[in-house]
Amino acid sequence: MFVNNNFANTGYDKIVFISKGNMEKIKMLYSKIDENKLVVINNYIDKNNVIKKVTENLDMNFDKNSIKFVTVARLVEAKAIDRLIKIHAKLIKEAYKHHIKCYL
Repeated sequence: MFVNNNFANTGYDKIVFISKGNMEKIKMLYSKIDENKLVVINNYIDKNNVIKKVTENLDMNFDKNSIKFVTVARLVEAKAIDRLIKIHAKLIKEAYKHHIKCYL
C-alpha cells in the first residue's frame, strides 16, 4: 500500500471521514496525525425515511415479459458498472428483451 508520509502534516483545518472505521485506519497508518483535525460525518441518509419509502405502495406497471436492470451508483470501479454493460451486450446478442436504466 502506498502511504504519503506528508499526509499527517497537512495544512488543512479538518480531515473528514465517512466512518469511524476509515478514520481509525488512517490513525493506524499515520501515528503522528493530529487527532484534533479528524472528524467523522456519518451517513446523512435518514434511515426512517428510507424505510417509509420502501413500504409505500407505488402504482407502477411493469412488463413482466422483459428483464429490467436499474442501478444508482457512482461511476467507480467498485460499483462494477462494466459488468452491467457486458450483461447488456450478452442479452442483446442472445435476443433477450430487456431494459437498463443507470443513474450515475
